[in-house]
Amino acid sequence: MRFAHVINPVSVDKNNSSYLYYTQPITFESMYQSKMLIENKNKNVYVDLYTINYEEDDEIIPDYLNKSTKTEYPKFSKKKLPFIQDIFDSINKYVNADYIIFTNSDIIVHNNFYQFIYKQIIKHNFDSMIINRRDNIPKFINNIQLNKEHLNLIFELSGEKHIGRDCFIIENSILKKINMKNMFIAHPPWGLILMKYLSKLGNNFKMLRSEFLTFHLGNDNNHQSSNKLDELTKINIINSKLINI
Repeated sequence: MRFAHVINPVSVDKNNSSYLYYTQPITFESMYQSKMLIENKNKNVYVDLYTINYEEDDEIIPDYLNKSTKTEYPKFSKKKLPFIQDIFDSINKYVNADYIIFTNSDIIVHNNFYQFIYKQIIKHNFDSMIINRRDNIPKFINNIQLNKEHLNLIFELSGEKHIGRDCFIIENSILKKINMKNMFIAHPPWGLILMKYLSKLGNNFKMLRSEFLTFHLGNDNNHQSSNKLDELTKINIINSKLINI
C-alpha cells in the first residue's frame, strides 16, 4: 500500500503571527520519523512525502521532502493562497498512491501516525478518514521553546480537543471525484466542505475526534482575528455556497 502525504508549507519570518516559522520544521521532522518507522516495520507500505509550495518557499524544505511544485507540479497555478482544487488536480495528475493524506503544514504527526492509518484501513476498509488534532499544545515548557528535538515530549502532552478539520486521508478514486471549485486554503469552511464530500462519495468514511495522533502548537485565535482574514473567510463562505454536494 502506498500513501502520499501532501502539505503546503510557506516561508515566513520569526515574527509572523501564524508561528509557522517554528512549527513547520517540527512538522517536517515528525513526518519523516513516522515514515521511517512504518517503512522499517512493514516492507509492503510506502509513504511518499510531498510539498506543494511556491518557488520562493523552496528554501525551507528539507532534502527528504524533495517532491515539490518545482519538481513534480510544473504547471501548478501561482496563486498566493493556493486553491484546494489546484492542489487536488496536481495530485490526481502527478501522484501515484492508493491513499492521499492532506494536512496543514503546522500539524505535527505522531510517530505511529502512518502505522495507525494503515492498520485502520486494513481492519475496517475505510475509504476516507478525518483525524482531529490535539490543539493548544504549549509552545514553551519550563521556559524552553519546543522544537523538533522535543517530539517525544510533544506526544506526551494532552492539549485540548479541536473541532476543526485539518487532517484528511482520502482514497485515490474518491479524490478524483471531488471539485472544491474556488475554495482556497487557510480559511474556513473548506474543511467542512471536504468532509461533506468524503461522507457522500465514500462507502466507509470515518471521523476520528479523540485520537492522540496529530498535534498543533498553540491555537489559531490570533490568526483568525485580523480583518483581512475575516474578509477572506467571508469570500470562502460565498465560494462554498456555489458547491452542490
